[in-house]
Amino acid sequence: MIYRRFYRLLLLTLASLSFFSCDDGDITDLSRGVQKEGYVVRMTGSLTGFDTWPEKYDVVIAGFKEGASYATISKNVPPVPRQDFLLSGIEPSVRTVELCVINSIRKRIVTFYSVDVSSLSLDDTIRIDLDALALGDVSMYAAVQTGIFDGKSCTGCHGVSHSAAALDLSASHSYAQLVSVPSGTVPDRLRVHPGQAPQSVLYAVFADPSLGHLYSFHQSVITKPFSADELDLLRDWIDDGARDSK
Repeated sequence: MIYRRFYRLLLLTLASLSFFSCDDGDITDLSRGVQKEGYVVRMTGSLTGFDTWPEKYDVVIAGFKEGASYATISKNVPPVPRQDFLLSGIEPSVRTVELCVINSIRKRIVTFYSVDVSSLSLDDTIRIDLDALALGDVSMYAAVQTGIFDGKSCTGCHGVSHSAAALDLSASHSYAQLVSVPSGTVPDRLRVHPGQAPQSVLYAVFADPSLGHLYSFHQSVITKPFSADELDLLRDWIDDGARDSK
């Protein structure tokens, strides 16, 4: 009798072990079948201007969730002339993939190019052809042009068709009309004084209330107020020597 009970108990134990072993195997197989690693982006072409950035900034490919200012994932773009760049594992909750500049806490400072991935399949590779897009300059000055002069609609008053104060801030003219050029509105000061942001009229009209009317006027007409990060970008560009894209 004792042997029979022992035998039955042994059979039940072996059956239980077999059941759980099979069950674990099925779960593993199912998880492998549905797992998705995320979006993949590949960027090719030429990029220049890396050496114009101070250490506090990074040129990256980054993924951002909807409405977010901080990158969910980012990878530094190598400072080489020809790119063949790959970033994988971008999670499905990301809504935009961007060639951009971030600071040390991965906050977006300026975006050079953005792709809305919300309608794309995870099986698709997001391709960024820099040469086809004519997007080759990621210098600090290019960021100022893109994020401030164009992004803040400065060219609406200081553009090709209308150049208030004889200042044209469009992409092909702004540098030559700013750096080391005497101001036409503030005596004895330069529009951009390399290495000295507080003494540069371009920076002061947005950051220095002591300029009186010039400061209040620009605060009233600018379509999109400056963030602290954007003012930092403008100041850092000037203090770092106001270099162009070369």
